[in-house]
Amino acid sequence: MRVVVGWIASCRELSLERMDDIHLALETLLAQEADEGEEYTLEVASVSKDLQVVVDGLENADLKETLRTTGSFEPCDRCPLDVAMLLRALVERFEVVEHDDSVFGVRLHCQTH
Repeated sequence: MRVVVGWIASCRELSLERMDDIHLALETLLAQEADEGEEYTLEVASVSKDLQVVVDGLENADLKETLRTTGSFEPCDRCPLDVAMLLRALVERFEVVEHDDSVFGVRLHCQTH
């Protein structure tokens, strides 16, 4: 995922800091998932001045609920970080992409200029 984001970032002439923000956002999301046997997909789209990065195949229900919550952070057993607060510091906005009850994705919106 780092290679794909790095290549797209270089094509869009993103700064290294901006590229690092996107990498950290992706790594933060994936760190909340189980390690064994998981398969994720990555989509990157460039829309005007917005780079949209979607990571799909996430299954952590606590993470999903944390990302949907707009109130203050309440720690849970499987979400020790305030992932939503961290993502808000790294990207302009994000949203949960619903698929079914067990699998979801997260779309990150990153301004390029």
